[in-house]
Formats: sequence, C-alpha cells, structure tokens
Amino acid sequence: MVLRMLLRRRIILVVLVVIPVVFLTIVELTAPTRFIPFRLASLDTSVLIRESLKKIALVFFAVTSSGFLVSLLALNLVQIENDVNRRLVICGYNPFELLISSLLALLLMILTIAVYIGLLINSFVSVRHLPMLIFNKFTGKL
Repeated sequence: MVLRMLLRRRIILVVLVVIPVVFLTIVELTAPTRFIPFRLASLDTSVLIRESLKKIALVFFAVTSSGFLVSLLALNLVQIENDVNRRLVICGYNPFELLISSLLALLLMILTIAVYIGLLINSFVSVRHLPMLIFNKFTGKL
C-alpha cells in the first residue's frame, strides 16, 4: 500500500528516471578525458593508480544522484504522507506496522535505484563486476 502511494505520484516516477540520466549525460558530455594519478586511501602501500577523470566523475555523480533520490524518497515517505498515516492510525492500524511498511518500501526503492544506476553506469563505462557494483551501491559502500 505504501509503495502504491509512493508510485502514484507522477513527479516521483519522473524524478527517478530523469535525474540519473541527466546527471550522467552531463558528466559524459562535459568531463575531460585526461588521466589523473591518485592514491587509494584504503591501501597500506603507496600505490598510484591512473584513471580517466571522466570515469571518476561518472562514479561520483552516480553516488550523488542515488543519494539525492533516496533522500527525496525518504522525505516523501516520512513527511508528505504524514496525514495519510495519521488517518490510518485512527482507523486502527498499528503505527509500528506503518513504519515497517514505509521502511520496506524504501528498501525496495533503494534496490531499484541501485540496479537502475548500475545499469546506467554500465552503459557509459564498461564495468567488469556489475553485480558487485550494484551491491555496493545498495549497501552504500561505494
């Protein structure tokens, strides 16, 4: 029911589809292709890796757009549907059940966003480990 309420708003559907495509297309068109050296902070040794600035920007903006979409969905679930939840509590629903249903709907939408943005990144840059990329976007470790 919560997922149906969320998807009933057309602006949410448009934002979910359009914003990642616009962000990644702008990066693809405007980012330079020069290579830059950088050091991974997670490694103990001082190993320099050279990578294209365009690929780095694509990953950064993919994380940015997914974070924006998740925060928009969370705000929509918590704030905008507040009156609906109040009426449901008055009708006899348990507030804990409403909270759990909102969280499950948000988790499902996060998974959908992670798969969608992972496939978009794969269309711009060839990714060798696409399932791992999608899993890392879902868990927020990227």
